[in-house]
Amino acid sequence: MFSRIFSRYPALPVAAGMPAGIIAVHYSLFVVVCACIAAACLLLARLKVRPRHIAILASSAIAGGVLTYFMKPPALPAEYFDSEERTYTGIVQNVRTGERSQRCYLAVGGDTAFRIAVFIADVVPTITPGDIMSVTGVLEVADKYADVPTLDFGRDYSGRTSARMAVNADDCRVTGHDTSLMTRLQDFRGTIADAIYASTLAPATSRLLVSATLGNENPGPAVRERFRATGLSHLLCVSGFHTALLATVAAMLLFPLRLWPRAGRYRHLIVIAIVWLYALLTGFMPSVVRAAVMISIYLGAKISERDAYPLNSLCIAVFIILAINPYWLFSIGFQLSVAAVLGLIAFANKLNPVPRRLGLAHKAASLVAVPMAALAGTAPIVLMHFHTLPLLSIPANAVAALIFPLFMVGGAAVAFLSALGLPMGFAARCIDNLADAITGMCDYLAAIPGAFASGIYLSTPNLLIFTAAIICLAAMLHLGSLRHKVCFATLAVILGCCTGCSNSERNTKTDFMVNAHGRDADLVIRNGAKGTTMTLTSRPAADYAAYFGRAGISVENVTYRVPPKYLTLGRKTILIPNGDRMLPHRLVDVIILTRQYRGRLDDALDRTSARTVLVLPEISPDKRKEYLDICSRRGVETPDLRLHPYIDNF
Repeated sequence: MFSRIFSRYPALPVAAGMPAGIIAVHYSLFVVVCACIAAACLLLARLKVRPRHIAILASSAIAGGVLTYFMKPPALPAEYFDSEERTYTGIVQNVRTGERSQRCYLAVGGDTAFRIAVFIADVVPTITPGDIMSVTGVLEVADKYADVPTLDFGRDYSGRTSARMAVNADDCRVTGHDTSLMTRLQDFRGTIADAIYASTLAPATSRLLVSATLGNENPGPAVRERFRATGLSHLLCVSGFHTALLATVAAMLLFPLRLWPRAGRYRHLIVIAIVWLYALLTGFMPSVVRAAVMISIYLGAKISERDAYPLNSLCIAVFIILAINPYWLFSIGFQLSVAAVLGLIAFANKLNPVPRRLGLAHKAASLVAVPMAALAGTAPIVLMHFHTLPLLSIPANAVAALIFPLFMVGGAAVAFLSALGLPMGFAARCIDNLADAITGMCDYLAAIPGAFASGIYLSTPNLLIFTAAIICLAAMLHLGSLRHKVCFATLAVILGCCTGCSNSERNTKTDFMVNAHGRDADLVIRNGAKGTTMTLTSRPAADYAAYFGRAGISVENVTYRVPPKYLTLGRKTILIPNGDRMLPHRLVDVIILTRQYRGRLDDALDRTSARTVLVLPEISPDKRKEYLDICSRRGVETPDLRLHPYIDNF
């Protein structure tokens, strides 16, 4: 069996050992590892596979996994995270613009070159990729929120960010623009986007079209949430679906070349060139590169009149992508792209009840089978990153597969003809209606009770068990023996039940978190998918019922008195003392010290028996040292809010 697998899929050893490419920060060692893996690939392809060859493959994969574990972005000295404001200048990369904010990566040069994830709390000034920008603010460690499952702020290894920063618009200043090749391509994408916005399409339609075709626009959090709830978020970013659609349209336009026998092969070469030009235009996004490689291998096989195996094509695509940028291994888009294709390879044909020979009926059934296969392949990745599972993604994708290609092709045609000065009023209204139909379908499906399961926080062992259940299900579909089918089906059911029974309790608990960002601090309360934030460094609003009602917490469980401030959440009590007055004798769990506190901490600990003291960054360094010394002497826990948020549950 192994001999058949490796002779049919010679790129499999390369992809299995390719995580070793993560060490590409040392390119000399990376070349050596690639050469060893390539030699092993040739050995397995030319000779019969024997146990020692399998050992070579296993050792390369294990070595790659070990090296992956040690891959980290450049570490910054501790003095960078001392809560002091500093000014950093660098080149802006990967801008995402929302309705009220912007997010970008700032590549800072100098002796310690690193990247900062910058969150700008305004849409002015407009930041574009390639801008040379100076920002003034307080750095936070990049993995500060890595242990907070209720927030999607985990460290982004794919972006190689060493720090993060939240600033206001007044703290940013654009001083120039970069002129490198990639920046010019990004500027060209911006020019195309401006042409689409200047067309006769509605603004919302133009924004959706730019996001879907160029990948450099954010359609807004409301739109993204609706598409995510229905399993259509892949339509809002450039993916393999868009690349395959482009290749299909290009092949249709070049169809007359088939009339000449020799020119028929050049047709495939032209399509390959168009696909790679599109990949270059989009900045070589991982999903586009993966699709471009697979399309190139498929069309190359047609030119050479050979068969192209999808799994082999996927393995080669993974190898090329990680060779270009090994850190893409940690990109959510890359993970979803590869997992979706694996799901299609493993499940699409097996879940389609109509035989391929029936042609049109088989394609109609694929409208349901393909989304089911993609959902099965991406379910572990979606649960790991987003903690939700869109249950209505299958019908939503079936409908979108019919409507969205018309929207993309028609919208691009309208924008192009409008740029030429042709009147496109009626055609633009038709495209607007298609966009309204897509968003309306998302609104309707998202409003159905139980449209998506949220608040699913699986631990790492549970995710592995769930993934093993899906693998057993795929094995059951591909095995020919009835006895083997029954065994793997039973094992898949058992593993699925184990996943459900041992689900993490995180989704049933209500958490509170004290988070410091710069010199400000917030109290964040989460109850399942709901949450609310109360500012600790400024006077909060008086409507506490509205604060905690948004988090699903009954106002009867909350007492908030001034002064001092006691916040009772279930079985936990938080004290926020003010001034220097003597505190009454009352047991509390956490004391939060702000700059308004001027009392004696020893007396406060004697009267409250607090187990934890949180010192906000706004307190002066001298006072901070005094408080920390007192807590250390008395054995009281004092987490450093500058490095990690404090999390507890009630």
